[in-house]
Amino acid sequence: MYGDPALGEATEQDHEDARAALDAAAHIWDLDAARRARPPGAPGEGPDGYGSLLRGGPLPHPEHATAAAPDGPAPEPPADPAEWARVLGELIAGRIPALLVVEFAADNASVVHTRADANGIPARAKESTAEWRTIVPELHPEDDIRRFQLAGGIGSPDPVDREQFDRSVARWLSAALTVTPDDTVVLVCSRPGWTLLDRAAEVLRSRHRVPVVLHRAPSAERPGERARGLLRSAPLLTDHVLLLARVDPGTGRVRLDERVLFRAGTVVPRPDGIAVRVAVHGGVTDNGSAALPLVARARDTGLDDATVLALHGLELPAHGTAWVTYVLRGPGEIEALGADGTPLPRRAAPATDMAALTARVSGRVVPPPPLDLVCAVEMAGATEEETAERVAFLRELIGHLTERRQQLRVGALGYYDHVSRNRYARAADIVVSVSPAAADRTLAAVARWRPAPRVRDSAAALEDALQAAVPMTAGRPRRGGPQKVLLVLGRRPPGLPGQVGLIPACTYGIDWRVQVGRLRAQGVRVVARADPPTTPPSGDRTGLALQRHTDESWRELAAGGSFRPGTDSARDVARALAPPWRMEGPSCPLAFAEPLTPPAA
Repeated sequence: MYGDPALGEATEQDHEDARAALDAAAHIWDLDAARRARPPGAPGEGPDGYGSLLRGGPLPHPEHATAAAPDGPAPEPPADPAEWARVLGELIAGRIPALLVVEFAADNASVVHTRADANGIPARAKESTAEWRTIVPELHPEDDIRRFQLAGGIGSPDPVDREQFDRSVARWLSAALTVTPDDTVVLVCSRPGWTLLDRAAEVLRSRHRVPVVLHRAPSAERPGERARGLLRSAPLLTDHVLLLARVDPGTGRVRLDERVLFRAGTVVPRPDGIAVRVAVHGGVTDNGSAALPLVARARDTGLDDATVLALHGLELPAHGTAWVTYVLRGPGEIEALGADGTPLPRRAAPATDMAALTARVSGRVVPPPPLDLVCAVEMAGATEEETAERVAFLRELIGHLTERRQQLRVGALGYYDHVSRNRYARAADIVVSVSPAAADRTLAAVARWRPAPRVRDSAAALEDALQAAVPMTAGRPRRGGPQKVLLVLGRRPPGLPGQVGLIPACTYGIDWRVQVGRLRAQGVRVVARADPPTTPPSGDRTGLALQRHTDESWRELAAGGSFRPGTDSARDVARALAPPWRMEGPSCPLAFAEPLTPPAA
């Protein structure tokens, strides 16, 4: 009641004024509910879309357009952060058997029962969700009108009986909310001021103690996902650990390596999580996807008591290295991202029996013997690009061999053409050499070599290079000694010790077959990568003889291995030449914590 007191019987005007005031109040009440159910700027018509439902018409009363709804609910006080942190801490420590998260949302009501395991990892045990029409059949079947009713609107439809609404909510809570004396109920409030939702919250409070009310923005997440997001701010009870393999440098035995990614007590302070970047390494073979198990366990317990959080797979080649970023979102919730930022695939149904996985981390890695590689490179060509391609291939090959963690020494021979038929010409004009040494030192020397135009098409001074390779690889093969390889990179075959037809002779009378025999007697594996001819051979007798000499020479030079430009990459050649690493015992399913490294020479 308001206005000046008056004596006597109410006049007709007094009745008319009272009716107008009541109509305006009813209109403002419904308009306020419409604004909550469909705020300005929302998809569709905004609150004006409820115009036909509002008591008093679609337009606000000019005198009361900005008035608040009478007797509107007071806003909930914000949750005490310390109280919420206390509840989370007691949940993961096991002092609260279950946390029940209740939310009365615009479209449904939900209860999510959450428990924590022995390692403090929350897990959704049960979820009960029901649409409002199932809980309260008296609500309107149309979504928009039902939202208007839940927000407090009365309008033209039959109004929802408030006491009947309370009884319906209480019946649903009796079925959906099973609470023991030690459990804790938390209420999520996402629609403050919605009259019927606030009544539902009061029904909950009348039946159960609710120590924490969390205010959150409305979300399209499922209730289970919503509850999981609330628990992300809980501290870690146990270390979150990545399981890798490691090789004992003295014995070669493979053992388990536990890399702690996130320590107990860690709290995620921001929605985007905490990130840690880890380098993982491949084993001795290209065996497909390496396993990356993530577990949670206390520091004084074994893996049998661990919780398997995830089991990711990563394509990791032998001796390869990859970077993985682990993002902690909350207890037990870790995302693994590859180098390009895409999530790593999870293996289906990770085994909870860690013994089955770790039992295979028990073999022994046997490193390869050292490799002594000598490369004979034809430095005379039709163009500078021709010789540059060979040198580039040599660099790439050595790079791939280095990636394989070999004990590696590299020697090099650059051979040209005989400049004259004078047997007293300087050998330095024909072959330049670098004795076997560290790969970077040899490559630096090769970078100073200069290409030359080829003098003749039918043969190069390869026989001189083969003779120079013999002292470079001297010594008979011995057990545990280095494997020795001579790789020829060229286009033209060697000359003969004496001229035959148009096949030129070596100025010094060197027999290349004798030199190859001497190399093989020293345990040298001779292989070749021969460029295809630049021009087709002529069909006459001389051309056919030259072609036959070329084919037979390269066939014999490549008896230990033949590689074709454009088909066999430098990585392919490195794989074929490098002595293999071996694994004695079961193959290791895990990635390695460190690169495999051979023992020091």
